[in-house]
Amino acid sequence: MNINTNLLSEFKSWIPSQVGYVTEWNTVANDLSKATWLKIALLNTGNQLHLLADKPVFNAETIKYLPPSAYVGLRRDHVPLIAAADFALFNRSQTVYFANDTVSAFTGEQLAEIEPTAFSLISPFAMSGLNPQAISSITEQQVLELRTSQISALNCMQLQGFSMDQLSKFNNQQKVAYDNMVCLTKFTN
Repeated sequence: MNINTNLLSEFKSWIPSQVGYVTEWNTVANDLSKATWLKIALLNTGNQLHLLADKPVFNAETIKYLPPSAYVGLRRDHVPLIAAADFALFNRSQTVYFANDTVSAFTGEQLAEIEPTAFSLISPFAMSGLNPQAISSITEQQVLELRTSQISALNCMQLQGFSMDQLSKFNNQQKVAYDNMVCLTKFTN
């Protein structure tokens, strides 16, 4: 299923300003398996969202039971509510639904926790939202899993966030994708 994450990112920003946040956490928590991306996008981010029964709302249980497609609705203001260690729980069927507005809020610590194969399935458009300061936190295993389409989606400022150590791990195809950016020092002459 192809999802226009650009359109959804715009929609997630626009709809609450038009109708307000209409989903309270308890309506989602009653049956996590039936949560939709729209319910997640319209979650009220008030105090009740930060803690539920003395634990973060976006915790290991939530991550495990939310349907993968519900992650399209994850907003950038939800990201700080997810502990970095819980990012290790995101699996391949979930990360494909991350939108670029969500990915733009990932800290380096959160990004480094994503399992490498799950990391490789984040869409190129979503990767285009990565915070340049978080790039240096991409692990060696994640670098090895980077798809050329993900590298090609990054802008010059983001690509300059790679350390020399990370760049030294690039395979030949990754190097070609990197070299296609005219703003950077090339691997080859």
